[in-house]
Amino acid sequence: MRLADLQAALRAEMDGTPSTELRQLVTSSSLAPEQCLQLYRDLLIRARAQALQQLYPVTARLLGPPLFAALSQQYGRNLARSDNNEDFGSGFTQLLQECTHCQDDLQHLQFLPELATLEWTLHLAWCAGDDPPLNFDSLMYVPESEQYRLRLVPSQALQLLRCNWPVLDIWHNHQQDNATELHLNYHPQWLCVYRQLDSPRAEPLSDKQACLLKGILRGDTLYQLGRAVPDINQHLSMLISRRWITHFELPPDSAADDDSPKR
Repeated sequence: MRLADLQAALRAEMDGTPSTELRQLVTSSSLAPEQCLQLYRDLLIRARAQALQQLYPVTARLLGPPLFAALSQQYGRNLARSDNNEDFGSGFTQLLQECTHCQDDLQHLQFLPELATLEWTLHLAWCAGDDPPLNFDSLMYVPESEQYRLRLVPSQALQLLRCNWPVLDIWHNHQQDNATELHLNYHPQWLCVYRQLDSPRAEPLSDKQACLLKGILRGDTLYQLGRAVPDINQHLSMLISRRWITHFELPPDSAADDDSPKR
């Protein structure tokens, strides 16, 4: 078998599709080919479960070992059937969403998809690229007549979440196995996920702060941001001190938005 064919056959075997040609190549002094392959399957299942648990530690703790192991195996089967080259773990929140809606024994964990989304977003913040050093000195060279076209550039780790459950409190309270009992209430809120000193963090936002960050992430100009949040200057110093925005851009005049102040 060519190497590519061997790799494809092994992947198929790991996901439950037998390959006669591959099994003829498997040799062991004490185990049959199927036993050898099953050993590798078990190792793969265990490795996937451990990787998911590292990505979703609190979610795994609240599900409990048996249920989390079952969902990990189902996620592995979904990966085998999927043609998407998604990052490992990114589809686990969707699986939780489907399971909590259709399985009666998970009805009391309706908040779990949002909690898993928070944990995945914290992982993305940790993996995000490094931002350039803060530098706003050149702002003094931008003519006042052109400042309405400025765009604030957010940190590469910055993300905004809208949650219907108090998942940040749950995440904080269940970092250890001896966490307190769950007390759930429907409490919609905005969360900002970011990175500080190589540590992913999350904190709640007011509606006004969320509106401003949404505009920045969308690429709105300073003029557009000011129309959406009239007291924008009161928030900019906080955004800069948290390194939620790192610098600014002045796009070419041809790229100016039609929604601009009339001259």
